[in-house]
Amino acid sequence: VNKDSSSSSSGFSMILLPTLLFKFTIVMCVKFATDIVVFPLLWLYRLARMCKRKVLRGIGNLFGGKKKEDDINGSKINGDGGL
Repeated sequence: VNKDSSSSSSGFSMILLPTLLFKFTIVMCVKFATDIVVFPLLWLYRLARMCKRKVLRGIGNLFGGKKKEDDINGSKINGDGGL
């Protein structure tokens, strides 16, 4: 079978290439727009959560809140029966 060099496929379609590039561009634009919205909100959420913990810890210390001696970083020691 003799094939003409002008009719052979080079691995991609000239019709598909612009369509796929356009789709890729749209997907990347949506990704960057999502990142612009999500990352500052995530940072603000973490900052608010940290401030809340510090304020509540400060209020607890102000009114005589104290750690029990059997607590390590706020978690109970294994085997503690709560007595």
